This record gives sequence, C-alpha cells and structure tokens, in this order.
Amino acid sequence: RTSKKNKTSCCFELIMLIMLSKRYDIVQRLDQPHSISPPHLLANKADNYPKMKFIEAMNERVDSSFIGKFFQIKERGSSFSTELAGASATFLTMAYILAVNPRILADSGGPCVVDPDDPAGIFGESYGECLEKIKQQYVTATAIGSMVGCLLMGLVANLPIALAPGMGMNAYFTYSVVGFRGTVSELVCCVV
Repeated sequence: RTSKKNKTSCCFELIMLIMLSKRYDIVQRLDQPHSISPPHLLANKADNYPKMKFIEAMNERVDSSFIGKFFQIKERGSSFSTELAGASATFLTMAYILAVNPRILADSGGPCVVDPDDPAGIFGESYGECLEKIKQQYVTATAIGSMVGCLLMGLVANLPIALAPGMGMNAYFTYSVVGFRGTVSELVCCVV
C-alpha cells in the first residue's frame, strides 16, 4: 500500500530520470551499476563496452550488404540497430490488433448459421463453437494481411511504414452494417 505522497515522488523521480537521460548518457558499469556519466567523459563508448563494438560492427556489416544498400539505411541517417529497435516498438504497438480485430469481426457472426433445433439461437453452444473457429481464422487472416501490407510497403515503396487492418471500418461493418451476430436485416448487407 503506497501513499499519495510516495506515488507523487515516484512520478517526480521518473520525470527527472527521463529529463536527465535527454541531457546525459545513462551508463551501467559493472562496478557502478547505476551511474550517470556526462557525455564528455565517454569519448568513445565502443572502446569501453564490448557490446557496443559488436553493435557497431553489425551496423557496418549491414550497411555494406545488399539489404543495407537496398533500403539506403546509411544514406537516410539511420543504422540497423536503430531500425531493429523501431521495428520492435512498432510491432509491440500494433500487436493488439491480432487480439481485437478477430473479436470484433467474430461479433458479426461471420459464416456461422444458427442451429434451428437449438432454443438458445445465437447464444447456443454450436453457434459459440463456430464463432471460436472463426476467431482463429480471423487471427490468421489479420496476421497475413498485415504481413503482406508491411512487405509491400517495405519492398515496393521502400518506406518503413507498418500497415494493419483498420479498426474503425471493422467496427462499423460489424455493428452497423451486419449487426451483432447478424441481427440486422439481410437487405442492409447488400450495401457491402
């Protein structure tokens, strides 16, 4: 249990740490795990840290390779490690779509048909099983669609832009055009 004062001081410390990291390099040394060193004390970070040498060597190898030349990494003022960090952040930012998109589209009912012998109708067990299968298929379709879009954007347009299905249009289609589990009149589906 933390008091409001402790939470405030934690937030203040976090803000100060972010501000300091903009001004200084935060360096974790083996003998001093949490030291903050001004940039002028670190003339060449790669000489002091073996991991930095590896990353710089990897960046140089990729820059001189076919991939580095094709994507013009060095000409654009970037490096392979920077692009890798950006790609990881983008993936983590967009990964929610793999969970949310199938759920929204499955609410439309997809190709599932209500069993006439089941009195529960769209809330019946057989209909629910069909929806679970559809969600799995929608996860696969979402991932493949995003992969194709990202590959085309990278290989054809040569731009580092990630593409994925739009959530707004999917929600509009599911809840306004089709309706929850297909409850809207079939005449409205002619719009699609």
